[in-house]
Amino acid sequence: MKLYGRSTSLNVQKVLWFLEELGLGYEHIELGGKFGGLDTEEFSRLNPMKKVPVLIDGDHVIWESHTILRYLAASYGDETWYPASPYRRSLYERWMDWAQLLLQPAFMGTFGAYY
Repeated sequence: MKLYGRSTSLNVQKVLWFLEELGLGYEHIELGGKFGGLDTEEFSRLNPMKKVPVLIDGDHVIWESHTILRYLAASYGDETWYPASPYRRSLYERWMDWAQLLLQPAFMGTFGAYY
């Protein structure tokens, strides 16, 4: 398993945290930001949006942090991480989506203004 993305990215950090929580082995490849590499043809084949994170699991290429989290939970998590009940899953998925759409932009605006 390989994870592409710079460790300073909030979206990459989410995936790194979850890979550790699940106890999965992976190779982390720093990409983006000061590391560059997002505009290469090779990376564009992995993610046409040219954004990180990107996870490669065998023959599967998954991009978008929340999609990666859901994939990992469904593929490698137990009932704690991926409940069989769609309603029970929705209880945490709504917070993931809320944070991505509302909390993170507000945080980045404040954080970016500070620095």
